[in-house]
Amino acid sequence: NDSLFLSSMANWNGMGTITVTVNDNATRATHSQSFVYAVAPVNDPPFVYQPMADITVDEDSDSLLLSIAGVFDDVDIQYGDILEILAISVDTSLIQISQSETGVPYLNFVENANGETNVIVRATDSFGLFADDTVMVTVNATNDSPFLSALNDTSSLEDENLILILSASDIDNSNLTFSAVSDTNSISVLV
Repeated sequence: NDSLFLSSMANWNGMGTITVTVNDNATRATHSQSFVYAVAPVNDPPFVYQPMADITVDEDSDSLLLSIAGVFDDVDIQYGDILEILAISVDTSLIQISQSETGVPYLNFVENANGETNVIVRATDSFGLFADDTVMVTVNATNDSPFLSALNDTSSLEDENLILILSASDIDNSNLTFSAVSDTNSISVLV
């Protein structure tokens, strides 16, 4: 007795007819039988084909559509499998995620936030198998303008001095200084 070993090409499924022949090697008499060999499909998981490059933007940047073309693949796509893409920000105080109408993730940068975080992008197939790619996103700090509190029009009597209290804030906690100018030489200002 001998053994027959059957092997199919990687990721192939379908049917084939196998014919086995026995030979007596004396009179060269032979006998053959055929059978159908069926290779059933199995769901293969998606995989990261080309990892995403790290991303660097400046603070307060506009939303960024995450480029996922060519990042994931799945051998079962040719058989109708579909990949759904989902992204998750590790730090939602820096980056929040939304989806485009076609399911592609947008990175939405939180106003006045800077730092680094990972965004995990997951491709899930129709049967729940998935692959993850992680991209590091760096949001560079930028100097924000300070905000001067409102100054209302004001008046005083001739030959009187006026003192106004100035107030301002700065999201970057910078050391603020004030200056003032007059559009006429008849009014002197000093901060």
